[in-house]
Amino acid sequence: MRTTKLELDLRGGLLGTGLLQPVASEAKGGYLSVLSRLVPGQEKAWLAVVESLLVLTDDGVGMHLCRRYLRKDGKMVFGWHLALEEKSVKRLQASVEAVLGVLAGARPQLTAVMPPEPLYAPQAVAATQTRQTLMPGQHPPPREPNARIPEDTTPGGTGEPPPGFVPTMRVVKRGVDSQGNQTTVEEMPLPHVYRELNKPTHKGGKGARPLNTGE
Repeated sequence: MRTTKLELDLRGGLLGTGLLQPVASEAKGGYLSVLSRLVPGQEKAWLAVVESLLVLTDDGVGMHLCRRYLRKDGKMVFGWHLALEEKSVKRLQASVEAVLGVLAGARPQLTAVMPPEPLYAPQAVAATQTRQTLMPGQHPPPREPNARIPEDTTPGGTGEPPPGFVPTMRVVKRGVDSQGNQTTVEEMPLPHVYRELNKPTHKGGKGARPLNTGE
């Protein structure tokens, strides 16, 4: 049997809800019916649509809506059966349009998804949101830098340079390389070191005095 336009329109309206999947339909004169399979997990949303569709019967729409049970592959199954029956094709067309208007407002119920944990601390966000841009002239005066704590002045030579101190390069080794060229090794004093650290300090003049002893 040839599928009519009203039949296609009603099947398309049911499928467009995302709640039902039409599997069979029938149309003859002023009669039109569609059998649909319910999408898993959408029964609550579909029942809300059913309640809205039944309101149309108060306005004289000849509609029959129910669960229809049948056997398939040796098992009992059911689907939702929507049937419209009017005295004329013109009246049937008006009823189909009324049903399509209700179906157009139907939406599937999506599973709620928890938002991911924030990658930043909420306190940091609050501080960022309350920060305001200062206009010219509103900026506070520049602060003086904090006084620097003098470095260690124990026998290591650090601290303030002695009067007249001038850092100079010191030749520590001279020699000749394998090709006969003269070589020189020079030493640059460390920053903030103002005396020779390896200078013998023992009474006998043997070696440097360790810095980590109490001698």
